Amino acid sequence: MLSGQQRVSVTSLSVCHGLLLVGTNLCVIVALPVPRLQGIPKVT
Repeated sequence: MLSGQQRVSVTSLSVCHGLLLVGTNLCVIVALPVPRLQGIPKVT
């Protein structure tokens, strides 16, 4: 919750170029790095 009783909810998720992009209902986009996993095959 933010001030003013506004609720924040996730509206979209995307993974691109090693980043997890999270979009919210308040038009805020957060980019978080995704760690590389060794030994797991890459699906294209």
